Amino acid sequence: MIERIDNPRDLLEYLQLYPAYPKLPRVLLFTAQNYVGPLYKALSQALYTDAVFGAVVAPFTTKDKAAVAEMYGVKKSDLPAIVVLYPQDRGDADEVKRVPNVSASSTLEDLTAALQPMLPDAYENQLVQAPPEEQENVQRIHGQRKSYIATEHDIKRSKLDAKRAQEEAPAPVVVNSQTAWKDLQMNLLGHQTFIAFVQPGEAAKTSEMLHSTTKRIFKELPSIAREGRLIFAIIEGTSHHEINKFFGVDVTQFPQLIFIDASTPKTKYYKHVAAFNEDRILHFYVTKGADALATGGKDFKLDDIPAFGGDVDIEDVGDL
Repeated sequence: MIERIDNPRDLLEYLQLYPAYPKLPRVLLFTAQNYVGPLYKALSQALYTDAVFGAVVAPFTTKDKAAVAEMYGVKKSDLPAIVVLYPQDRGDADEVKRVPNVSASSTLEDLTAALQPMLPDAYENQLVQAPPEEQENVQRIHGQRKSYIATEHDIKRSKLDAKRAQEEAPAPVVVNSQTAWKDLQMNLLGHQTFIAFVQPGEAAKTSEMLHSTTKRIFKELPSIAREGRLIFAIIEGTSHHEINKFFGVDVTQFPQLIFIDASTPKTKYYKHVAAFNEDRILHFYVTKGADALATGGKDFKLDDIPAFGGDVDIEDVGDL
């Protein structure tokens, strides 16, 4: 994994990676391109257990990036440039060395040959230098470091996935027509769906709260975000008699919340029997039938859900 550095804050986080190996060198690319090219990616993959790789792309396009370049003595005329940072004990400035002969025409072999001797704990270096009786120990230590870095990568990737999922969390669907209801019904199969039944005029406020709840669920349960099977929907008004009756919704006790689980062979629905907020929805989702505020857990067929009632959708009316 190559850490992208856009400002001094990113740089600080980059320097603090892999706390179990605080002296692991940091290799930092400065490139005029606005992306990391395949050559540097291949280099980082080949030596990922020997150093922590980062990149500052287009470093002179913002003040923050330029500040990072200036920190390591990199000028615009130097690009592309690769520097190696050697972390020192607390309070001492890192030692900085420039990888020699880096240019746009460098090959992977060129860069590896130039960089590898600059990484004192590089596996290949240690293996060559170790006497035969120590090579097994070198391999064991390298295996431990490789496992640690892989685990750290997985943790960071999970956090990034959760953050991205939060940012991309879909807004609740407001069902206000037969067409919108049909679209929702088509998406129920294989999904887990919350439907909030609210008084007229409450859809906007409820949508904001449910959207925030989606982001929270995606943050606390990243696997749900990756699966992409969670839907929130809102039905506003009290005139959808057949739907209300089917799910046992009492229009005198709005708002009410239904949870449909069609992600398993047996489709079930549950009803939350009290006022709801983010905390209660999250608990209700995790516990389902075990929640003290849940009723139902009833098996049903999706095809049995009645049509949408209330206001007529002009798209569903034939020609006059």
